[in-house]
Amino acid sequence: MKFFKLLFLCSAMGLLTYCSSSNESEESSTESENLSNEEAPAAKATEAPAVCVWDNISVRKEASSKSKWLTSISLGESLTSLGNTEKDSLDNDREYTQIQLADGTEGWALSDFIIENAKVGVFLEDVFIYKRPDLLTKTDKKFTQMDIVAIKSTEGDWLEVVGKRTGAKWIQNGWVKKANISEKDIDVAVAKFAKPALNLSNDSKKVAALEEIVGNSDLSSSSFISVINRKLDELSQDDEMYEEYAEDTDYESVEETEEL
Repeated sequence: MKFFKLLFLCSAMGLLTYCSSSNESEESSTESENLSNEEAPAAKATEAPAVCVWDNISVRKEASSKSKWLTSISLGESLTSLGNTEKDSLDNDREYTQIQLADGTEGWALSDFIIENAKVGVFLEDVFIYKRPDLLTKTDKKFTQMDIVAIKSTEGDWLEVVGKRTGAKWIQNGWVKKANISEKDIDVAVAKFAKPALNLSNDSKKVAALEEIVGNSDLSSSSFISVINRKLDELSQDDEMYEEYAEDTDYESVEETEEL
């Protein structure tokens, strides 16, 4: 009789233990379901290095052309993309990217001109553009010396670049040979100032602008200083030839006047 009582007691205790374990399992499962049903926290935006490929692009407080203007960014300026994009509430065709500048300024700039996961480069010579990293895919288009671009990727001795060619109306991408491009900040800076100076139609203004660049000690180690000096020599020779021509013309005019 004692044996059956003991057996009954053990069975009851086992049943209680099973029920308790089962209840705990159900509670744990319910908690897991509740957690999974709750809204998951938003994924943190991924920051990435970026380059601006257009000059004088506005940075605004919000993603709208009507938002407060904060500053502007330069062609070739390196910055950080904060990983967020938004459509302009007034123009759904315009998309903005949230960025941070070197001085810590944060704002929104048009996405078309912000190339993410890129670094800046500038062309040392005129180069053909290729569709792919293959010599057989050469196009008839070129980037010219001092064109500033964003470098997106590398494939052997090739670089994939994005930027505006001299004379082009819009941005394009393609592949170029690595040897023809400089990634030095100082070369990018000199090209940024020298390119518009070289395009000035007034020779006096052109010389003054180029001499200012050459005279800036902060820029003296750039690969383009020798290029600018050669241009200044050419302009100087042109001036000397013009002066000689003018003197000869004045002298002949004087002789003709005396004969009359």
